[in-house]
Amino acid sequence: MPVALAVGAVAVAVGPRASARGAAEPALERAPLGPLADLARRTERQLARDVERDSRALALERAVARMPDLTQTDPELGAPGGGNSYCGPVAVSNALMWWAERGFAGLLGDEGSERSQQIALVRRLGSSRYMGTSANSGTGAAGLMVGLERFVRDRGYRVGALRYQGWRGHPRRFSTGISAPRLEFITSALDAGQSVFINVGWYQPSARGPYFRRRGGHWLTAVGHGVDAAGNAAPGVLVVHDPAPWAGNVPARHVAKMAPLADGFLLTEDGAFPSTGHHHLLGEVLVKHAGDLAVIDGVVALELSGDARLAGR
Repeated sequence: MPVALAVGAVAVAVGPRASARGAAEPALERAPLGPLADLARRTERQLARDVERDSRALALERAVARMPDLTQTDPELGAPGGGNSYCGPVAVSNALMWWAERGFAGLLGDEGSERSQQIALVRRLGSSRYMGTSANSGTGAAGLMVGLERFVRDRGYRVGALRYQGWRGHPRRFSTGISAPRLEFITSALDAGQSVFINVGWYQPSARGPYFRRRGGHWLTAVGHGVDAAGNAAPGVLVVHDPAPWAGNVPARHVAKMAPLADGFLLTEDGAFPSTGHHHLLGEVLVKHAGDLAVIDGVVALELSGDARLAGR
């Protein structure tokens, strides 16, 4: 929230008062007020910018500190295929651990430490009952949302909202009708306290024309927006946690900006369609293959309803 600071007024002394006769005595020459007023206004604006920047930086630090950043290939996780395709369950587990701290502790089991609880959570989410994550093909948008919805209900909670923007196949009940994900969808969800999962596709640009061929994808957990690594205002910037091993094996935030794709076509497993309106991420989000673009294929926004269990649970 923008913070405004007030700067005290500067008092300027004037000369002696007029005599009893009403004849004005010579007054001291006054210092010009214009430069002083300009300085005060500049100081006020700068202080307000500094406070707002520090507030954004603090809010981001709190969000990052409260949101886990598990690596999908963590040996302790022991996921099928070494975890190379387990980005979906891991990205979602980061957010569910955060929800557990906000009154939804029943999302977790009794496995001991927070780390042990998250590892057990990832295994449950990726199981055949929920997301059905494949060691070869990972987790699709439909599998992630259907599995997430079922898991939350099985744990005795309600899904307040589960919405999707993107072109990949998904049940109609989750659809927003938008096939090219928009920045406003992400930022408004984050501002409302919802969890956001970003599905990027690895697209190889063609040397023969304006074509981008998809060859795999990846899930990220969004943790903030509108601020760079230094806490400065940065419209269009997203801050994410990346579960991929190439993003590092220790918790870290990654700052990236949404940039529009050049006119052309996306070549996907579902066919070809115009790239107009789609965006890719530039910045600290690393790609799996050198030269590829991280195109945003889809975005999932999750909100849990209240902090009470379903009736009868």
